[in-house]
Amino acid sequence: MTSRIRTFINNYPNATLLLGSILVGGMFISIWVMEGWEYLPNWAPVPGPALMNLVSCLRPIPLFVCGIPTAIAFLVSLMKSFGSFINPVPDRNVTRLISFVLSLAILGSSTLPLLYEDQLENGLKQYAISRYDVVIDAIEKYHADTGHYPPSLVAFVPVYLASVPGKYMKFGDELNYYPDSSSPNARGYLGFGPFIFELTGMYAGMHGQTLKYCPIEDETCKAFKGRIDDRWIWTYSSIL
Repeated sequence: MTSRIRTFINNYPNATLLLGSILVGGMFISIWVMEGWEYLPNWAPVPGPALMNLVSCLRPIPLFVCGIPTAIAFLVSLMKSFGSFINPVPDRNVTRLISFVLSLAILGSSTLPLLYEDQLENGLKQYAISRYDVVIDAIEKYHADTGHYPPSLVAFVPVYLASVPGKYMKFGDELNYYPDSSSPNARGYLGFGPFIFELTGMYAGMHGQTLKYCPIEDETCKAFKGRIDDRWIWTYSSIL
């Protein structure tokens, strides 16, 4: 098998470089997905929390087993392809040049998620939060019109909201809403506010994360840690 790979690299350096670029690029994108999967929208084509937690915990193993050989093969192909430019046949040089440029373009674009990881992650969070801001506005409009908060998330659809809100982050297991933060069903919840609205779920194996509506102007929310903005906070838990 090793001799076949060596022969393929020697005979087709441009094809090997292109294939290696795709594999290395896929590895870069996979690393980013494993790092920030919990903030992806629920519709994103990524497995659910159970499998992604397992993949995140075991990620050093496949990266070590598959990533290092792929990186070595890519570097060898890169040197072979670059060296082949001295070939005097013009049409072959053009083909190799196109393959070389295309390979570097694939590799360069695939590194963007890692280079801009924080910006992308923050953008995904803000996108989800902006969709929940619309829900909060609808709940408050319902309260202003009726004098009380809606009994459920279904009650103000479709008059105040086009559809029932969903789990707009991939880690979300439950979307909880209670119109009265002092009701028996809401006991044990951290950070109250006028009502309870939160997206809760698991991430990183044994740890939990919750996106919670807790407006800063409310007395119970003013000094709460993990604040995202004037409306939203993070709360964390662990069963360890």
